[in-house]
This record gives sequence, C-alpha cells and structure tokens, in this order.
Amino acid sequence: GMSCRRESTACRARTVRRLVRSYGLDTLSILGGKTYRAGPLGEDFGQGLFQAEVDWLIAREWAHTAEDILWRRTKLGLRFSQGGEERLKDYLAEALSQRIAAA
Repeated sequence: GMSCRRESTACRARTVRRLVRSYGLDTLSILGGKTYRAGPLGEDFGQGLFQAEVDWLIAREWAHTAEDILWRRTKLGLRFSQGGEERLKDYLAEALSQRIAAA
C-alpha cells in the first residue's frame, strides 16, 4: 500500500494524474474547491483518495456510499484496506448528515 505521508509530493503527483484521467478539467474544481486543515487535499483515506475528491463526488456526482466511490467512480476498491474503507464510510455518514442539516 502507498502511504502519502512518507513521500507526499510523489504521491500527490500520482493522485493528480489519476484525477486528470478520471475527471479532465473538473480536476481544477476538485483541487481548488476548499481549504482543509489536513493539507491541500484534506484527509488521506489511502491509495491516493483524498477528502477533496470525496467531497466533490458527494456534491457533484451524488455519491453517497463507500462502495459507489471505491468501485464505480474511482475503481480504487481493489487496493483499499478494510480500515480505509471504514474511515471512508464514517466520513461519508458525517458529511452526508451535515449536507442534510444544511439543506
């Protein structure tokens, strides 16, 4: 597994390349959308999946399950650890409840 903390620049570059392949010009709105405490792309869920991409998928693609994000949208499911998937599920539950509250 790739941990982004050790080699953050290389890891970020790889993440950005994957985003561009997946989202084209929308990558700009994913990367420039928000500022996060945890770093430029927010929390790292593992395998180069960051909070910025998850937030964008929730907002723009109506993604609301870990399965949807890991298998249908990013295709990162195969490489994801159980722990990473659990963290993502927890984050989604929290993010979605905040969206509902804000609506």
